[in-house]
Amino acid sequence: METIKIHSNGMLKRIKRALAKKLLELFIDGILEVNEIRVGNRTIKIDANSITFHPLTSNPSIEIGKTWFRSDIPAILYSPDGLNIKTIHPSNWDDITNKPSTFPPSSHASSHTKDGNDPIPAGGIARSMLEYPTTNVSFDYLKIIDKVRYFADGYVNGYITTLDSFTDKAIEVWYASSGEVTDSGIMGRMTDLGNYYRLGIHSGNASSDFFIEKTVAGQWTYLAVESVDLPHQYKDFIKFSIFGSTLLGYRGDLTTPKLSATDTTFTSGYFGYGGWNYSDAGRCYYALLKAPSSKSPKPIAFFEVPIVGSGAMDDPFRPQIPEEIAEHPVYGKTNPLSLSVSALIPTDPATGKPIHSTAIVRVFEQPDRQEHLYPISRCLDALRDMRGVKELRREEARALALRMDDKLHISDLISIPKPEKAQIKEYVEWRRSVHKVEMTEEYALRHLMDDKGW
Repeated sequence: METIKIHSNGMLKRIKRALAKKLLELFIDGILEVNEIRVGNRTIKIDANSITFHPLTSNPSIEIGKTWFRSDIPAILYSPDGLNIKTIHPSNWDDITNKPSTFPPSSHASSHTKDGNDPIPAGGIARSMLEYPTTNVSFDYLKIIDKVRYFADGYVNGYITTLDSFTDKAIEVWYASSGEVTDSGIMGRMTDLGNYYRLGIHSGNASSDFFIEKTVAGQWTYLAVESVDLPHQYKDFIKFSIFGSTLLGYRGDLTTPKLSATDTTFTSGYFGYGGWNYSDAGRCYYALLKAPSSKSPKPIAFFEVPIVGSGAMDDPFRPQIPEEIAEHPVYGKTNPLSLSVSALIPTDPATGKPIHSTAIVRVFEQPDRQEHLYPISRCLDALRDMRGVKELRREEARALALRMDDKLHISDLISIPKPEKAQIKEYVEWRRSVHKVEMTEEYALRHLMDDKGW
């Protein structure tokens, strides 16, 4: 009988290799699972949810990246370079980057005192100091959160405006009057009682009952008028929008403006509403602060005309327009030769008086012109026949506007259907450098694309 010899050493090596290969495959496939791993007698334990360091009362030998737990401090430490020891927790003040030089900063605390630049009133932060919505927000809400102010002048005028100053905004109100004479309006970019834009209604005017005016240093100037006679008992929605250098007035139809004006006098200020308080005159209700509107009506003619008026409330500076005053059984005093116009009249910021003796007038079409007023063609002929009046081509009017008001940008007059990025940034910088106000690129894009009625 033959004797079979088993080479135990070779067999054992093959078994070990096979077992090691199988274990490695199990690890790679994620099949082999253990509840915990313990390393050494003084154990570091790793389980499914945590790592438990063995507590030390002195530092071990230092190596790059070594981490350990000191139970006597207590702290979790590590060495980033094999030479120095840093604290993971609790944080060391000296290891924190981009921090104030001291903590708490002494100057920060003083800024919140009564005389500091960011005071906190007694009892906490006042409602007037909180951020709040400024688009599609009711003035009733603004009153509740102390975000309005009240003005009253030496006459009998009273106004409610925003507490904070804005650049490009619109106000929409429900307007109602039951008195003998209507006189009220919406204020825009108001700095004080002597400086502001106003969209006004005055049923006592001669066929210019709806208008945009500005008051500069107490001097009054008409910027746009609608050729319309409104009843004393007038009720409707009105809206005043100011966007860049474009001022728009809406009445009834709040999507198509009745009035359009271009002016650079005021760049920011309070927005609000108010008016005269006699004979149960006009009242503004349901006031909303909104985003500005766009797109002016297109003019049908351009003129350079003399400026008349004294700047008084009842005799504002204005372009000379044909007049043939007559009495109407319903509307009272009327001017059948009146036109819906916009006037570019730059004024001196110190005196409020016109810088030039003439104004650039844009005449607008009126699809709903009242029957008792003469046809627009007849009124235009009367304007052409007036002394000192010169009719302009569109290009001439634009060029003259830029010469008369050096704060106007060409994009305040013409639209750019597809502005390039560089054009948008250039206009934003123009507003910043010339008018000292900021305009977002989103608003600048809108403004560049809009037709400004030139």
